[in-house]
Amino acid sequence: MSLFGSLITGVSALSAQAQSMGMIANNIANVSTVGYKRREAAFQSLVTSESGNARYTPGSVLSRTIQKINSQGALQQTNAPTDVAISGNGFFVVQRSVDGLQESFFTRAGSFTEDENGFLQNTAGFFLMGWRLDDNGDLPAGRDDISSLEPINVSLLGGLTKATTSAEFNINLDAAEPRTDFPVSTGTQADFSRTVRVFDSLGAGQDLELQFTHHISPTAYSKSAYTATQLERDTVLSSLNNVSNTETMVVNVGTITGTTPFVVTSTNTVQDFINYINNDTNLRDVCTAELDDNDQIRIYARNFDDIVTVTGGATVVGTQNAASALGFDTMGAYNHSTGVNGTGLTPTTVLDSITNIDNTESIDITVGTSTYTFAATLTNTVQDLIDGVNTNMAGVARAELTAAGAIKITALDRNNTVAIANNVVVGTGMATALGFTAVAETAPTPPTILPDPGLSNTPTTSGWWQLKMVDSETGTVIKSGSMNFGANGSLNGLEDLDGLKSVALNDVNWGNGSELQDIVVDIGGLTQFSGEYNVTSATQNGAELGLRTGVEIDRDGIVSARFSNGQTSALFKLPIATFTSPNNLSEQIGNSYNQTSDSGSYNLREAGSGGAGLIEASAVESSNVDIADEFTKMIVTQRAYSAGTKVIRTADEMTEELLRLR
Repeated sequence: MSLFGSLITGVSALSAQAQSMGMIANNIANVSTVGYKRREAAFQSLVTSESGNARYTPGSVLSRTIQKINSQGALQQTNAPTDVAISGNGFFVVQRSVDGLQESFFTRAGSFTEDENGFLQNTAGFFLMGWRLDDNGDLPAGRDDISSLEPINVSLLGGLTKATTSAEFNINLDAAEPRTDFPVSTGTQADFSRTVRVFDSLGAGQDLELQFTHHISPTAYSKSAYTATQLERDTVLSSLNNVSNTETMVVNVGTITGTTPFVVTSTNTVQDFINYINNDTNLRDVCTAELDDNDQIRIYARNFDDIVTVTGGATVVGTQNAASALGFDTMGAYNHSTGVNGTGLTPTTVLDSITNIDNTESIDITVGTSTYTFAATLTNTVQDLIDGVNTNMAGVARAELTAAGAIKITALDRNNTVAIANNVVVGTGMATALGFTAVAETAPTPPTILPDPGLSNTPTTSGWWQLKMVDSETGTVIKSGSMNFGANGSLNGLEDLDGLKSVALNDVNWGNGSELQDIVVDIGGLTQFSGEYNVTSATQNGAELGLRTGVEIDRDGIVSARFSNGQTSALFKLPIATFTSPNNLSEQIGNSYNQTSDSGSYNLREAGSGGAGLIEASAVESSNVDIADEFTKMIVTQRAYSAGTKVIRTADEMTEELLRLR
């Protein structure tokens, strides 16, 4: 029995070694196949039951296949952007067709190319599956199930335009630029501007202009409570051609005093006093003087907590030229009383010097026995006096203005003499500009502070700039506000949640049918140093229309389309399927596998998470076959097979010897 058992054992040895040789041959044949996983023969002895030690019954050998699926093959770089390899655990998910109705398979063969319809297909004809990304780049719901996958098609977008969502500027503003008043008047020419082209949802370019204007501090206007006070020395000089008290005037605004007093002389004009205030190095930043429509001098304190006072002599500004034409032909020596202070003004009262004159006197004109008294006020003109004489002394005297600008009074009766008393000349109304008004007006609206999160430190007085963002084509102001720079030249501002000193432009309407647009402008790179304006960079993230030029897959498994405008659009993300026991997967055609009960169910993972490997772009995984190892095993297999045949031959000879015994 054992003799024939030896024959059977030898035959089983030949069978097992033949299977091993087949595996070796298959491994060698696929040594260059992308993603191929080698097989090895594992031998198992089969033992026949024995009734005791007296007899031995030979057994046989059984060959089993062991898959080395979990053995990593070498990664080989390629020039194809759609080639992918997995470094670590996991498999790509593929299907035989693009209808999504076929059974899913798993493979490590990642050499994919775009077919005529834009689908990614490997050399075995399988189509690559992936998660489609939404507009925000998020994965679909139910992504753990294989039904959430769809065939990857990179031709979904033939062209792409990208609307601008962010812009960034790095610009130095000249700290030495003279400052304009605040609020900045409409139509004021910007000190500096810079334009950047952004793109709307239609891919059309739009010119966004940033306009910068250096202005005085607006912080004084942020107070809701304010005080105005009566101004001193609001006297109106009644005699314009004789300045009786040449003294000085000093303007005080809060604790600020002019650098030098204003000296009043008979040649000064109202504008001289206004210019003194507006040009004084101490006063020009804290107040403004102007002549209003009622010919009143108004002094505005920029900070309503400050009180404006004017101190000095009783004499204010005169106008010598206006008085020079108001003399008389027969003027002799006369006395003129010194001006005194007029009635004080309340904070909201405008000085009315027409009805309230400090030194109102009369002119008595006597011709013979007839006397005409002319009450002189500052509103009268020379013609008023002439008309009064000619009306009230008709037939007695005639008044006229000579070519030299003097008043000539002639007695019609040669026997009569002309006498003039009081000799106070007549004004021209110019003195109505010589009063002061304490102005307490409503504070302007506080400026919009930029960047949007607000200031980070106490603002500096000289670091204020208005920033206007304007649609260059239409001139429409999209957003306007004031920003402040610190003593170190950096922007004084808080950061938003993204760490930017930003200005948000919301719902921008370009007027061309494009979608309303939101743009976040990063102004954190703005500085203020003395020197020339300098634009280091002005960038934005939008793009005009571009045509698709290719496709690429990155290390995160993101499948993106590339476009001629330099933009990319993320379309899909590759899942990686992992198994508890990948070596127990069922091998299918095309280096693909299917799950079995022994392998466990698939788990869809993102690259690098949950035990899944990493994706290597522009690379493929080579076969894990070691050709030297295979040849070594082939030699061993050949010798084992030869030994098996020797066993059969020997057993056969022994059987033949046994047959000769008859």
